[in-house]
Amino acid sequence: MDPIEHQNISEYLQEASLEVSADQLQKLQIFHRMLRQENERINVTRLYSAEAMGRKHYVDSLMPIKLLAESNIHFSSPCMDLGSGGGFPGIPLAICQPGIIFRLVEGRKKRTEFLTRVCERLDLNNVEVISRKLNASDRIECNTAISRAFMSISDTLNLSRLSVNPGGLFIFWKGPDCDEEIAEAQASAAGWVHNSTIEYTLPGTRDQRRLVIFNRAASQSGPDAAGAGPATAQISFSDKHGIPGHLQSRVHAIESEANPRFKEWQKLDQSKWIKRTGLTIVGGRKLVPEALSEYVESVAGWNGKPAALLFHDTLPLEFHRLLESWPDLPLFRLKADLFRRLDSAGTQFPLLLWDLTGAQNIPAIGDLPELASSQAQPPDRKNPQSSGGENVVGARQTAWLVLPLSLPENLGAAIRTARGFGIHRVLLTQESVFPFHPGVIRSSSGASLRMPFAQLGPLESVSDALTEAGISSADCLALDHKANRPLSELSAQLHGVTGPAVFIVGQEGPGLPDSVSATRFRIPISGLESFNAVVSVTALLYEWRRLG
Repeated sequence: MDPIEHQNISEYLQEASLEVSADQLQKLQIFHRMLRQENERINVTRLYSAEAMGRKHYVDSLMPIKLLAESNIHFSSPCMDLGSGGGFPGIPLAICQPGIIFRLVEGRKKRTEFLTRVCERLDLNNVEVISRKLNASDRIECNTAISRAFMSISDTLNLSRLSVNPGGLFIFWKGPDCDEEIAEAQASAAGWVHNSTIEYTLPGTRDQRRLVIFNRAASQSGPDAAGAGPATAQISFSDKHGIPGHLQSRVHAIESEANPRFKEWQKLDQSKWIKRTGLTIVGGRKLVPEALSEYVESVAGWNGKPAALLFHDTLPLEFHRLLESWPDLPLFRLKADLFRRLDSAGTQFPLLLWDLTGAQNIPAIGDLPELASSQAQPPDRKNPQSSGGENVVGARQTAWLVLPLSLPENLGAAIRTARGFGIHRVLLTQESVFPFHPGVIRSSSGASLRMPFAQLGPLESVSDALTEAGISSADCLALDHKANRPLSELSAQLHGVTGPAVFIVGQEGPGLPDSVSATRFRIPISGLESFNAVVSVTALLYEWRRLG
């Protein structure tokens, strides 16, 4: 029998208990004829027999209407058919659900030309044919997405994250052996949640099938926080740089080294310029996204705020989601050679311009409000609790750390360690590198952006400065490799502290001057004169934290 002439699709629909109107059946049959004729010309589908096409194309495309309804799941308009190919499942669904807008996305031109002719012939006013291979920066807005294509679930979800509205569905036609795909998608497709899996047997066959449904998680912030909305016509494609359409108007291009902004930013590797402008640069493949994400979660405790995102070429996909929560953050695309001059660490990753909002003006220790209040009530060392002292040691004890470190990588690592162990404030000396230097921020993994600071003078006169601020030398505890007292005796000294415990370490190289008045401890080691500054800080703070 000539398969083109065999157009009685109704027998396969009846076999599957699928009901369609006479008009819908006629359109399905016209589509079938057009498809078979086109198949001889450009091989639109790999199925040729009328029986295979009837069951594996038409029935399998329409079965989900019934199966989903039984699970109280329904198609919402608009619906994107990703990788529509010859029109399955999009065309049969559009014929049988005329109230829903279907957007058929297909990257092969000959197939989209065929789909366009089908829509014109069948007068399918609810179908839009989009001749484009979707990329992750495109937005083809929909509340439901469907796909019978062979791409993995996780890749498909990541590709369409900007297209499916929060609260929307993605429905996959899959075979029976897709458990690993589902697990991979649950682990790697951020912003998606596995809703359910519906198993069925294709009527008239023994073929096992699955409908795998994922929900696009609703945003908690950003422009799409309200969840799935009504049908809209929003379709925006990425530009030649891969920038999503909804971000393109926010991007400012900088292509000349004479640009005033660039000339200012280029000086931000100098501490004096950071102090003058109140701006610094945050860089790092992990640090930049974390700073944007964590700042939104809690704005308290930060030294400043994000001011702009700088990048070259294109934006990595992870920023498409992050920037939904930053609708007013300026974006600057720089020429590659200009970006390299700012990217001192060679991350080749977007940089965050950071506005210190006054935090660059580090207060002198004598100006700290907590010291002013404590000076109003002098400590009673015989009875610490009577003078407001906590008389506790370890994590519950207020503790400060003097860091006279001049190398950015050392100061940054020490600040990170201090924050991790619960130090409440870092005291800087004249020898300290500026804590908001990009190198310090990077080596601290961003901890310097969240650590309170205070300023002292030279290390050799630090005791005088502390005394003037009302801090007794009895409350100061220092590391010195020449000391007789082992670090294990730290606990006994801490019990006598009445104010904040002030830990002090020496400089890289010179160590701790004799002029520093403090109870000194040594770290027991053999074969070495001393550890480097960061290791010493770690040992000191571990011993402190271990006490309670």
